[in-house]
Amino acid sequence: MKIAIIGAGFTGLSAAYQLAKKGHSVVIFEKDPTAGGLAVGYQEKNWEWTMEKHYHHWFTNANDAINHDQAVLGLANEIGHNVLIQRPKTSVYVDGEIFQFDSPAHVLQFPKLTLPEKIRMAAVLGSIRYDPFWKPLEKINASTFLPKMMGQKAYKMIW
Repeated sequence: MKIAIIGAGFTGLSAAYQLAKKGHSVVIFEKDPTAGGLAVGYQEKNWEWTMEKHYHHWFTNANDAINHDQAVLGLANEIGHNVLIQRPKTSVYVDGEIFQFDSPAHVLQFPKLTLPEKIRMAAVLGSIRYDPFWKPLEKINASTFLPKMMGQKAYKMIW
């Protein structure tokens, strides 16, 4: 069967691949000069890395109850596409300085808060991150919840 697919984003490319595996003749139409849709990246001259052109990322945490991105990574493996996965550094800019802020250790090393303020903030962030009953949190406004839980100073400084 001859099949036309509009769009060479991830869904269009995946559909074309699965259909071609079943013996169908597939043509993909794409308006952009590069395939990939929202997952496309770009690389500037002299860069050793690529960056997302659009805000899109894959979750690689296998502990997530439902991780659809594992299917994406499995497909990339199946077709022999090398996926570079590198944990990014998350930082904050406070008072003209950049501080790495992506682990409990970095939070506790942050010099702009007192030790009790850092412990309180780390406890709140950790409990949110590892709460298995996170669904009710979606109904709570973060700008109301976080200052109450971690303190006004920490909230205003970081968020």
